[in-house]
Amino acid sequence: MHNMIIDAIEGNRRLKVNYKGGYRTLEPYCYGISTAGNDSLRAYQIDGYSNCGESTNWKFMNTKKIEDIQLLNDNFIPNNPDYSRGDKMMKVIYKQI
Repeated sequence: MHNMIIDAIEGNRRLKVNYKGGYRTLEPYCYGISTAGNDSLRAYQIDGYSNCGESTNWKFMNTKKIEDIQLLNDNFIPNNPDYSRGDKMMKVIYKQI
């Protein structure tokens, strides 16, 4: 999973993950270790399940809770104006856009 997330960020490729009860399509922006000490992913969800009612929005995910992950052939243009490098919820960043 670690290498797949890094590959997705490097190639601006979407991911499909099963997380907290359903599949979601994500645009990954930042991956690292959260301030709580968990491997985590900051991504923009463009489609799929949401347990909080917002199926399209920014998500911060503990990667240990991802049950399935697929690297899609769909590319995205990383131009979301709400994203800024150096995620404050990460104490270590493995890869970011």
